[in-house]
This record gives sequence, structure tokens and C-alpha cells, in this order.
Amino acid sequence: MDVLEKTASPEEEKTGTAEVAGPAESIDMPEGVEGTPLLPAPSPVMAEDDPFPPDPGSGEGARHPPTGVRPGAGRYIIMFFCALLALISVATAGAGIWDGIRTSGIRLPTFLLRQVFPGGVTELPRTGGRPYFPDGPAVPRIPSDDASDPGSMEGKDGGDEAGGDEAGGLPETLPIRSVDVSSGEKFGWSLINETPYAPDPETTAARERATPTLAQIEKEYGSGAPAVLIIHTHGSEAFSPDGAETYGGEEQFRSLDPSETVVAVGDVMEAVLRERGIGVIHEKTMFDVADFSTAYERAAAEIRRVISVSPSVCYVIDVHRDALITDRGECLRPVTGTAEGAAAQMMIVVGTDHAGSGHTEWEDNLSLALRLQRRIWGKYPTLMRSIDLRSPSFNEQYTKGSLLLEVGAAGNSLGEAKRSAAIFADALAEEITGENGA
Repeated sequence: MDVLEKTASPEEEKTGTAEVAGPAESIDMPEGVEGTPLLPAPSPVMAEDDPFPPDPGSGEGARHPPTGVRPGAGRYIIMFFCALLALISVATAGAGIWDGIRTSGIRLPTFLLRQVFPGGVTELPRTGGRPYFPDGPAVPRIPSDDASDPGSMEGKDGGDEAGGDEAGGLPETLPIRSVDVSSGEKFGWSLINETPYAPDPETTAARERATPTLAQIEKEYGSGAPAVLIIHTHGSEAFSPDGAETYGGEEQFRSLDPSETVVAVGDVMEAVLRERGIGVIHEKTMFDVADFSTAYERAAAEIRRVISVSPSVCYVIDVHRDALITDRGECLRPVTGTAEGAAAQMMIVVGTDHAGSGHTEWEDNLSLALRLQRRIWGKYPTLMRSIDLRSPSFNEQYTKGSLLLEVGAAGNSLGEAKRSAAIFADALAEEITGENGA
């Protein structure tokens, strides 16, 4: 089409009208109509690099607003961010969020936990439909006086992550019953395996040592460098009075006085290790007092802090006391006799990566546990319970010498727990110093 040039006089500029100069014959004017013809508005011609081309559905020649966002595009943005958030949630869950839940003590329904961790969750014994809260890992079946009695313990107590709150559901008093739940295997090498793994105790115990000896630690970090961290994720766990026949329930279960709890048990271990020339850091914070459900998270932060400040720490012992309650309402006292007197039976808990913690070197920790079992079994064959192999890591991923130790149970006295702690610390000292060919 011919290009028309538009010229405007000063008067036309004021009125906003202008004549179009060009070949008038290109447009037929109706008969009797005078004046300059007005041309139809041209179709918009956009530059090839225009970032906002016209939207055919938004009106004649209309353009998008300066933002360049097309009408209706908001829903696509929302859908994108929803998909992104879903992807992040799945990724973080797979990276270990669930393991944090299980080891922190957060109380989720057992049926839900079974969907997330098939085979890794146990039912709690119940009385009157109310779950008790056995605080430690699983124990072997403990028969009643009558083995056919349906009130005997149902094999596993579920651990911190599987049920009950930290002090809910206990009646005012419970009868205390003394039991022997020691491992019946040679060297104490029996496992309560709550994971899909099947480690062989003999092979695992024979693994090359993954933890350094005291001489190696002092050679690298100097004489007196701390080698052991004693910590208490549940530092308020208390014991029964000496000679008690009944257990005081909720009021007795925990205490804010460290002289009555597992912190005092840790004091005994610290003293024995120091007498053997081993440097010790004893962290006496009760991580369960402020918030029971996040105790493991806060303990983990302290473990990381200590190791960053004192990299010579290669052994981390998290000292607890168990809680064994039968479904007929008995508080159990796992006990054995020693030359020093009655001693609380102990259990080592070894965590794994099955719950998603990334603790892939757990067999090194298990190897240490098996060697300690053998040392103690040689002198006290009925002192150690079976090693409990669990899906959660229990913060044992920070060193290859990390273990969780259950010293006795709620039915034991503090004196019984202290005797056992001294025996365990002595065996640990032998392991660290490399005595007897270790």
C-alpha cells in the first residue's frame, strides 16, 4: 500500500485535525461528501525483538502490561511453587528428617510410624488400655512366675520414639520385681535386632579397630587431651530408693537433682576413667528438662560443639537408665550379684542408618560394643543384656566410638547403677588404653 504523509497546519495542530497528503484517487469518497478522507487504523506492526508481543485474546492490538505477565499466568506460577515445595519436602524427608523425629522422642501414632519405618516400630505393653512409656530400647521376653500368664512382658518396650509421653500413664505405685535379663550367649554376643541388617557378631567383633588408643590420641593431641565425652540426653532419669519394694510412679521417674539421676552415674564413670589416666569431658546438662521431644537434637548440637573444640574426643557415651514395665503393672529391676554387691544389668544400644540418618559406618560402633561385651562378660557373665541394634542413629554418627548405654532400669537403685557404671568404665578404660591385646 502507498505510504501517506500527514501534514498539519498550526490551526490543525490546535484542533487536532490534519489533512492527509497523497493520492486521493486511492480512496473513493461517497458522493456529496467533502473533506479529506480518514484512513482506517493500521494493524499494529511489532518489532521482531519486542519482548511483549500482542495477545490475540486480549483485544484488538492490545499489549501486555509492562511486567510482561500474561493474564491467567498466575495459576502457573502457583502450581510451579507448589510442585517445588513438594519436591523439597520429599527430598528433606529422605535426607533424614524422619530419623530426627524418631530419635527426638516426638510421639507419633504407631500405625503411622509403621508406614514410614516398616519393621522398625514395636508396640508398647499396655495396662487398662493406657500405654506405659518404657524409656529405653527393647528387652528380651521376661516370663512371669507363671510362664503362661498373659500378664508377662510382651517382648519389647518400644523405646523413646514409639509411644507414651515422658511421664504419662504411670499409676501412683507399681510393685518392683527383680529379674535376670542378661545375655545367655558366649561373650554376651546376642543381638536384639530391630533392623533389616544381619551382622554376624563374631565377624563384626573381629573388624579392624576403628577407634584410636590412648597412646595414639596423646601422640597427636598431647598428654591429657580428652578422649571421652560422657553425656546424658535424658539427664533427669532417676532411680528407686535402696530396698524399695514399690515404685513411686511419675514422681519418682525423673528428678531435677543431678545427684539422684544418671548424671550421678556419669560421675562414677568419669572418676574411674580419670584414675586410669584418660581425659574426660562430662557434660551434665539435662537435655530432656526444657523439652523432652527435642532432647536428642540439643544433645547432638552439644556433641558437635565439643568435638569441634576438642577433636581428640573419640569416644562418646550417652548414659541413660531404662524403664521396664510389664503389661500387668510391674516395674522390673534387672539385677545381678557381684563381689561388690548387687549391680544393675546394663545394655548397649547401637544405632544404624536404617532410619535415614546417613550413619553408614555403624558397624564400627557395633564392633566396639561387641568388644566391650566380651571384656565385661569375662569377669561378670550376667551383667550385660543383649546388645540392641536399632534403626535410629541415636547421635552415634559423630564418632566411631559412640554408644548409648542403659545402666539399669527404673526399678534399680542408684547404688546398683553406680556399681555397674564403675565396671563399664573400667572395661572402657581397658579398651581405650589397649590393655589385654585390644
